[in-house]
Amino acid sequence: MPVLFFLVGCTEEGEQLFTDDMSYFSFTEGSSKIGEMNMKDTIYVDWAKVAGKSGELEVEIVTEGVTNPAKEGVDFTLSSNKITFDAKTYTAFLVVNTIDNDERTGDKSFIIRMKSNTANAMMGTANDGNDEIMVTIIDDEHPFAAILGTYRMSYTRSSGASGGEDVSIVADENQEDILWLTQYTPDPIKMIAENTGEGFKLTITLPQDCGTISGYTTKLFGTFYQDGTLYYTTGAITLTAVSDYDSINFRFDYGWRLTAFSGSTSPGYFDFFLPGTIVLKK
Repeated sequence: MPVLFFLVGCTEEGEQLFTDDMSYFSFTEGSSKIGEMNMKDTIYVDWAKVAGKSGELEVEIVTEGVTNPAKEGVDFTLSSNKITFDAKTYTAFLVVNTIDNDERTGDKSFIIRMKSNTANAMMGTANDGNDEIMVTIIDDEHPFAAILGTYRMSYTRSSGASGGEDVSIVADENQEDILWLTQYTPDPIKMIAENTGEGFKLTITLPQDCGTISGYTTKLFGTFYQDGTLYYTTGAITLTAVSDYDSINFRFDYGWRLTAFSGSTSPGYFDFFLPGTIVLKK
């Protein structure tokens, strides 16, 4: 639970500088995302106040100006439209519960906005506070929803050492067949998804620009064996993988090499993965 650090300044005579007319409510965050499939999201509200003060904050649901608005009672429910703070409470919360509609309707959003309070306090106007929060419900009926999510990526480096790290596969905002492998490279790696009827196939076209880190521009190339020797190619290749829902296995034809460039300096590489050793498991 977020903690609100409440600071009180004093003059040399000990007079308290924070007064009741400085009191304000604020949402801890300005936005939040939650899955559609009967999930819960806790929305926190902070109250900067004079010690011992109690009160109640009322909120309302607003969808004006939202492109694909969610409807209360259809797409979600709210635990209450009122939040009570007792004399010792500085942070309280309400809960959003989503409702799975089993239909492809796209991501939907709504706004929870502060409406009034019984303490005559300001609402989100001090210290760049938030008087509203945008909540987005992520549609789980994506055609490739089964392979979206967090994975543990394992591999074998060219040195023979094995390694692993957490990555995620996320959907593109505009095209259903484009997915992105995130967290491994500075910018996500683009993948094309296909339902073959027997499972899912993922294709990565290499080379790909992968963003900048510590002043170095990175690019992903394909690796391959030829006559028992490991090479990497700057030419265009496709790296394919098959998924059985809880794991993704890249085929043995290619691996990849993440290369770093800096100006005219000769390139070096961050990672050099052997063909056929890259596996993602949920």
